[in-house]
Amino acid sequence: MQIIYVSTSCSQEMYKKIFKMRNKKLIDPSQKFFEQLIRGTSLLRQKFGQKIDVVSISALPVSASTTNIKKFLRVEEYVNGVRYIYPSFYNGKFLRYITTYISIFLETRKIINSEVNKEDKVVICDPLYHHVSAAARMAAKLYRVKTIAIVTDIPVYSTKMKGYKYTSLRQMFQDWYERTAMKEIVKYDGYVNLTESMNPIVNPKNKPSIIVEGSVDIEAISKTHELYSNSKKVIVYAGGVYEKYGVKCLVNAFIKAQIKDTELHIYGEGSYVDELVQVCSKHENVKYMGCILNTDLPKIESQATLLVNPRFSNEEYTKFSFPSKTLEYMSSGTPVLSTRLAGIPKDYNNYLYWFDIETEDGMAAKLSEIMGKSKNELQCFGKKAQKYVIENKSNILQAGRIFSFAKDIAKSTKRRMI
Repeated sequence: MQIIYVSTSCSQEMYKKIFKMRNKKLIDPSQKFFEQLIRGTSLLRQKFGQKIDVVSISALPVSASTTNIKKFLRVEEYVNGVRYIYPSFYNGKFLRYITTYISIFLETRKIINSEVNKEDKVVICDPLYHHVSAAARMAAKLYRVKTIAIVTDIPVYSTKMKGYKYTSLRQMFQDWYERTAMKEIVKYDGYVNLTESMNPIVNPKNKPSIIVEGSVDIEAISKTHELYSNSKKVIVYAGGVYEKYGVKCLVNAFIKAQIKDTELHIYGEGSYVDELVQVCSKHENVKYMGCILNTDLPKIESQATLLVNPRFSNEEYTKFSFPSKTLEYMSSGTPVLSTRLAGIPKDYNNYLYWFDIETEDGMAAKLSEIMGKSKNELQCFGKKAQKYVIENKSNILQAGRIFSFAKDIAKSTKRRMI
């Protein structure tokens, strides 16, 4: 069987090149999410002998505002058993969307029309990038190949929740883009959703669907789980640095808590960074560490004392979101303190500490309580959570679930054609 992933996710080495190339450092949660699943699908073949040909067609995650290069030529590479194809495009503010759409359409059509597994193919898309996924879905439709959407967020929430402020023209384009993406997202043959709440919105016709919250990189865990150290107390937040994500509340709560011999380290980028830098200049135990490669985070997280996610749970979008950082955090072996987001299933209740009062005082009290626990208690709690995600949420297991789902979707096509 041939699985064709279409997204903006690159191989790890290609992403490192893109990260260095950018004149503005950004976080790309979808890069890690899809790269782990793509690699997990390939590992199914390598470790269990599954007959899978894995192709990843990727629109490079660059834009005119982050990269000065005007034209990107087609590149192809073969990494970890995966054939990666990066189509050519012109890197203009609007031309990027048009040329990427055309290139993705042509590349997808070419792969579908190849002799490899001609009758047994499924296209799996990231629908948040409409100009990428819509092109692939149209090419698949021409050849009656089934398509699956992996829905990590609802398009109309994906930018609004960050509080971006655009120019009037840019906002008009963004609103149109999100409306179009919402109309497109309901046209797939199957859905892999992060939460149950997503399905009625993206899948109103109740087509086949499964829930996959995300995955943990089993190879990264094997490299970092022995690195756990509490030589000094460090609380770490890694993610979008936005006031709307509760980061400002967390910073103020930490300062209020006055926890002895403890530092708060914040990694990422977002609109709160400038204000955060000013806070750091006044409080030496609060440190902004910048935006780093997601492949460098596991070691940092495994050596922290506590990992936190302060995202407010009363926001509407939280029921459609399972934060990828939750699984990433848990895989580190370090205990995790989170707000009770609606998108986090009850299965996780015994493996996370909780912010039950989402105010500065409430967070300060909880931070003091958790940091007052013994080193042994914190280590045991973190290791219990790590064991849970290794046994239940590895990228190989989650890729296996998606692969089985894709096979069922493909079989339904064959039955109708016979």
